Amino acid sequence: GGYGVVGPENDRYTAIFLFGAVNGPIGGPPAFFVTGIGGGFGINRQLSVPTDLAQFNTFPLIKALDPAARAGDPFRELAEARVFFAPERGTFWFAAGISFNSFALVDGIAVIALQFGGGFELSLLGLARMALPRPEVALVSIEMALVARFSTREGIILVQAQ
Repeated sequence: GGYGVVGPENDRYTAIFLFGAVNGPIGGPPAFFVTGIGGGFGINRQLSVPTDLAQFNTFPLIKALDPAARAGDPFRELAEARVFFAPERGTFWFAAGISFNSFALVDGIAVIALQFGGGFELSLLGLARMALPRPEVALVSIEMALVARFSTREGIILVQAQ
């Protein structure tokens, strides 16, 4: 997360964002076995959802839930995350997500985010991967990313998959 007092000298305000995840076997039926849960919020911070799906793996809310992601240097990770959580007075967001696998073949991540301030934005993000045989020595690997957004601020309804 991040905390700071930002803005011009005569108009400063506090901005904070925090997100995290717990990864590990949580439970469920084989068709939808939950392997992680996460969430976050931002006060006076804007949540920028990636528009380039090729860079989807770098989005912090997806990365936190991804069991395949390797933890790096925390300060570098935080510096990279700032791009997605820019300070903006009067903007608030909340997000929740899960990671799961289906029949031990497909690994998935789903995140929903709501943002208020200067308009309303609803974002749904998903990432699914399948590797055969399982990831260590995969001969076949398939990955699909999906983002769906509704934004009154930008005046768009967007569904994009790759």
